[in-house]
Amino acid sequence: DRKTQKYLNKVFTSIDKELEDSKDEVIEAISKQKILVDSLEKIMPNNEITIVEIVGKGGGYHSPTLKNYTWKAIANSNIQLIDFEKTSALSKIDGSIDLIELKTEKILDYVLKNLKSKNLEKKEILMIMIQDLISTENF
Repeated sequence: DRKTQKYLNKVFTSIDKELEDSKDEVIEAISKQKILVDSLEKIMPNNEITIVEIVGKGGGYHSPTLKNYTWKAIANSNIQLIDFEKTSALSKIDGSIDLIELKTEKILDYVLKNLKSKNLEKKEILMIMIQDLISTENF
């Protein structure tokens, strides 16, 4: 009916805005993460520099703030109003957001555990973790 369609239009407008904001966040985060990866590649062979020093020289660690509040709200209350293709696409995006958040958490945990490490292998692992996150962010 007309009331339902008006409601769905508002929902999709809100979802579109959240996705656009998230896309901008991802683009900005990826550019900063690539700077950090470049710093790691250049500096990591130096056995005198710690992971925290490299992260500092690389501008710090940045992750995007991803929004999916409207989708979560509709999925928990009125999912039957949305057709399968849209539900499937939004669920896939939601899964990608969850994966990005998980990988970000793992990177931060790894950095915190290895702040003072000068070990080349640990620096390489950090670089690989960030590169893997970048590839996931390109959803």
